[in-house]
Amino acid sequence: MDIDRLNNYDKNHCWQYDIRLNNLVEDLKIANITQDYANSLKVSDFEFKNVESKIEQQDLKKFIERHEWLGTLSQYTTQWFACYHKGIITGVMLFNMPNAFSKSLGENTKERGKK
Repeated sequence: MDIDRLNNYDKNHCWQYDIRLNNLVEDLKIANITQDYANSLKVSDFEFKNVESKIEQQDLKKFIERHEWLGTLSQYTTQWFACYHKGIITGVMLFNMPNAFSKSLGENTKERGKK
């Protein structure tokens, strides 16, 4: 992360929301939809699916790099999910193994997550 960007951030909303605002016009253009159409969408207008294809996972990676405030992925992504509207990625959810396991619940914290 660019530390200067962090130190100089002066907006009244969070960084993630600022990325959303900055990407909105281009995202609507890419999707070929209007803001009114986007506002009218319902949950049933979207498809949510598990993504196993390595090629499709690269598209999800690009989406995260563009829209996530850190702009990167974890080293150990284990599960890939995406939300689509008419074939266009509208959201991504990744599950990752931590770089280091917490011991906040004791020495066997790592084992508790396997149950």
